[in-house]
Amino acid sequence: MNRPTQWRLTMALACAAVALLACREKTLPTAPERLSALLALTASADSLPADGLSELTLTATIRSDDPDPAKLEVELRTTAGTLLGGTSAATCAEASCIVVQADRASRIATARLRSSTTQGQVTVTAVLTAVGVQSSKVVQFTAGDAVLSFAGTAAAGEADGETAVRVVVRADARVAPGKMIVLSASKGNFVGDDGTVEVPLAADSTAEAQFQSLAVPGTTVLTATVQGETLAAARHEITFSAAFAASIQVESSAATVAADGSVDLVAEYFRAPGAGSVSAGIQPTWRADKVDDAGDVLALDVGRLSEVTTVQADPADASKRTSSAMFEPTGLTAGERVAITVRLQSGGVSGRVVVTVE
Repeated sequence: MNRPTQWRLTMALACAAVALLACREKTLPTAPERLSALLALTASADSLPADGLSELTLTATIRSDDPDPAKLEVELRTTAGTLLGGTSAATCAEASCIVVQADRASRIATARLRSSTTQGQVTVTAVLTAVGVQSSKVVQFTAGDAVLSFAGTAAAGEADGETAVRVVVRADARVAPGKMIVLSASKGNFVGDDGTVEVPLAADSTAEAQFQSLAVPGTTVLTATVQGETLAAARHEITFSAAFAASIQVESSAATVAADGSVDLVAEYFRAPGAGSVSAGIQPTWRADKVDDAGDVLALDVGRLSEVTTVQADPADASKRTSSAMFEPTGLTAGERVAITVRLQSGGVSGRVVVTVE
């Protein structure tokens, strides 16, 4: 090989080496001090309401000029909430993981983080999968306005077992109309249904149902959720107080009773028309007094009353309320008259029947 040819070959090889080094400068660096600078994760906000609806934007920026598309993949992981805008990661040890591809021109990958319904600190991590370098961001899930509420729903009622209580659920405007609102009750039933009912959300962001009042005094807890959504549930208590009688009728198994015998007593309780039934489970108060022919009281608390039952539904008519007792004219003599009365509340209406000792 002559000298000019050898010189040209040497220069060609040198140029090739320089070109190769220049190319390598564009590949992903592997020096430890430079890896940490390859990826930067930022968030559009430092906090989100823990309502299960609010979102922020995550931006992962790759600081490399490497043209290899395989080196544009970023995996995002979060310790709480849900990541949106990518494909599900093959494996995930966190609450949510997705894979996104950075734009080839800008080297930027974006995704969204949706809050959970639990308050607390959340760590979001971006991983450049080609080399495993990571960048993290801390976000706070904070207290916020409720997504659902029972505004407009009564907190009290009477335990008449029949009255329909209007239940209104109001939803955040971000919940789409037509979504099914699932209503459940810890005790009692919705009108025409059972302890759970599904109602579509109307265009005005409300859903309505009717709850049948309890038949026995007590409290029920209503719960509202959005079907298919991990949103915070709304809860509402309705306390049903005793529904007392507007009138009471008492019947005796006989108009007379032997001095050593007994009579059975049945009281029937009535509400005002259209007001439902008297509450079941109430303990009535019975009393027997000796009276004269005009009905005036001569002696209080005579004889013996026993086998007293609480107010309960009649087996033959669920809307009918009765209670029973037994009277024995202990200590009374033939010819004496006894007025037996029953009432459900102090100062309330009473029922009365008179029997004669024979």
